[in-house]
Amino acid sequence: LIKLTSGQQFEVMTEPIVKMIPEENREAFKKELNTSMKGLYKKIATVYTESFTEEEMRTAWTQYAKKVEKDGKFNLLSHLTMGVPRLDGSTIHLEFPNDTIKVEVEREKHELLGYLRSQLQNYDIDLDILVNETVQKKYAYTTREKFDKLREKNPALEKLRKEFDLDI
Repeated sequence: LIKLTSGQQFEVMTEPIVKMIPEENREAFKKELNTSMKGLYKKIATVYTESFTEEEMRTAWTQYAKKVEKDGKFNLLSHLTMGVPRLDGSTIHLEFPNDTIKVEVEREKHELLGYLRSQLQNYDIDLDILVNETVQKKYAYTTREKFDKLREKNPALEKLRKEFDLDI
């Protein structure tokens, strides 16, 4: 049985088939079925290796981000739109400022890759996520860091802060 999932992906539902096999033969059948499925997936992967451009990848990425937003996954949306994904061959490179974001994106990696592979018709696509601590400095987290960041853009804020005797 084949179940279609979102984004024209498919999933082979083996459990109903396995249940029809007598109990004493199930483990051997599962092993044989697993081997057959691996072969099927390899054949599919060789069929779906269409070439695509970085622009097409970014379009699919944006479409996935819209889907994530529609699903109400706003944290993930923020992470996916934080930077610009770069393409090298069939590997998409992402750079994040900390491990927490990396872990959260990796949790969704399976669904994200499934969507991109389906949309771009290429099952060789993979993600490479790098944590770059220097990128972290671009983001302001504390109130003081936020003020300093704004003051860099507009030095008159410091004058206002002093004039109104404001604490940060």
